[in-house]
Amino acid sequence: RVEVWFSILAALCLTAFMIWFLDKYSPYSARNNKDKYPYPTRQFTLRESFWFAVTSFTPQGGGEAPKSLSARTLVAAYWLFVVLMLATFTANLAAFLTVERMQSPVQSLKQLARQSRINYTVVQDSDAHNYFRNMKNAEETLYRVWKEITLNASANQSQYRVWDYPIKEQYGHILISMEKTGTVKSTAEGFQKVRENDDA
Repeated sequence: RVEVWFSILAALCLTAFMIWFLDKYSPYSARNNKDKYPYPTRQFTLRESFWFAVTSFTPQGGGEAPKSLSARTLVAAYWLFVVLMLATFTANLAAFLTVERMQSPVQSLKQLARQSRINYTVVQDSDAHNYFRNMKNAEETLYRVWKEITLNASANQSQYRVWDYPIKEQYGHILISMEKTGTVKSTAEGFQKVRENDDA
């Protein structure tokens, strides 16, 4: 999200400014304590502080840290923030890629009947609507005939059992799902619903 990226950028700029401010005005910094640090040390100018904050996001790290305790405390808190942000970003990216790989497009009526993520419907009283109605009635008729055969089969009851019905009743489930979603009066209304809803 854009707000997250702007927040990270704001935290980076604020940290860079605070590192420069503490290194410049702290009496314990290398700049203001030449007796304790006679050897060459890193000078945290505003530009160098910003570069330190940016490179802290890389595996190489920001390099030499400030010498004052206040600046070191700030850097430690900033490093903790960087670790948490990188871990969160990595976890979200892995989850996003995994979900995208697991979601397969619907390519058949069988897959459409099994899934519940996408809502679907038809134009009311259209040819497609009548087709699903007829197929649902056909499924009900076939099941009723099968039930009569199994209940009246006295010769070999092990061959005909009600629970061994060989036909999948997918059209009935699809019609029920479409009626639950609600049919539309025209294709224009259907396209409008698709644009308004992410799950349609």
